[in-house]
Amino acid sequence: PRCGAAARRETDTMDGFACSSWYFLRFVSPRCESAPFDSMGLAAWGNPDLYVGGAEHAVMHLLYARFWTKVLADAHIVPFREPFPRLRSQGVMHAHDDNAGKVRRMSKSAGNVVTPDEMASKHGADALRIYLLFMAPFEKDTVWEEDGIVGARRFLERAWRLVDQIAQAAGSGDAPATAATRRGMERTAHRAIRDVTQDIEAMAFNTCISRLMEFLNSLVADHAEKGVTPALADTTRTFVLLLAPFAPFIAEELWERLGGPYSVSQQPWPAWDPAAAAADTITLVVQIDGKVRERLSAPANITQAEALALAMATPAATQASAGRGPLRAVYVPGRLINLVSK
Repeated sequence: PRCGAAARRETDTMDGFACSSWYFLRFVSPRCESAPFDSMGLAAWGNPDLYVGGAEHAVMHLLYARFWTKVLADAHIVPFREPFPRLRSQGVMHAHDDNAGKVRRMSKSAGNVVTPDEMASKHGADALRIYLLFMAPFEKDTVWEEDGIVGARRFLERAWRLVDQIAQAAGSGDAPATAATRRGMERTAHRAIRDVTQDIEAMAFNTCISRLMEFLNSLVADHAEKGVTPALADTTRTFVLLLAPFAPFIAEELWERLGGPYSVSQQPWPAWDPAAAAADTITLVVQIDGKVRERLSAPANITQAEALALAMATPAATQASAGRGPLRAVYVPGRLINLVSK
C-alpha cells in the first residue's frame, strides 16, 4: 500500500454469484490445480445438456451464467456460447396455511412446510417419490395433499403382494401359459416399455406413474384369472425394471424376490418392439356420410377391401345403399371407413 505498511492483497472481491456462474465447468475436472478447469476434459464432456431449476433463476443465476459463458467464449477459453442448451423449470409446491386459512406456497415463514423426512418415515421414501412425481406435470404448480401419498403407498403395496404371490408359487408346477396368454402379456409389456421410455424422455413423470399403475392393474387381473404363469412372472420382472427409477428401494427387494441377478439398478433398460406392442385387433369405425353408425372389431392388418366388405355387411350400410344408391368408400387405415353417397 501507499503507506508502506505490511498488508495482504484481498482477491475475493466478487459477489457470490461469481462462483455460481461457472461451477458446471469445474465439474469436469474437480481436482485440477493448475487452472480453473481442464480444457481437454471440457472438450470431452461439453456443457450440460439439460438444466433443471426454478423459474426464478432466469433473472439471476442463469443470467450471470450466460454472461460468464459468453465472456469465456469470446476469450476462446470455452468452445460454446450457451451454457445450457435445454432448460426445464419445475413447478412450485403449495400447501394449506392454517393461520391464513388458505393454500399458499410452501415456506418456513408461512409455517406450512411438510418435511420429506417426516413423510418418508411415515409412508416410506419410495411412496414419497412416487407421489411427488405423480401429483402433477413437471412444470405445473401443485398442492400437497397427504391423502395422495397414501394412494402411492397402496400402489407399491399391491406390487409387493403380486410379487410375493409369484415368489411363493415358484416351482409349484403351475400350468404353462397358452400362446394367447403369452402374446397378450408380451403386448402389455412392450406397450408399457414404449410409453414409460417416451414419457421419461419427455420428463412427463406423472404419466410414467400412470402407465405403471395401468401395467400393474393388468398384471393383477391376469393373475386373478389365470394364476401364476411363466408369462406373468417374466412380465412382472419387466414391470419392476420400469418401476426401479421411481421407487428404487422396493424395486431392489422385488427384483431379488423374483430371482433377478444383482442388482436391479445394474440391469439394462428394457427395449420395446413396435411389432410386439401392436394390437392384434382394432376398432373399425363405420361412418355413413360422415356420421358414425357402427364400431366393429377387425384384424389390425385389415385391408381396404376387407374393411369395405365388413362395413357393407352392416344394417346401416345396407339401408343406406338401398335408399341412396351405390356408396363410395373413404378408408383411413386402421381407424375408419366412411361410406359416402355418390
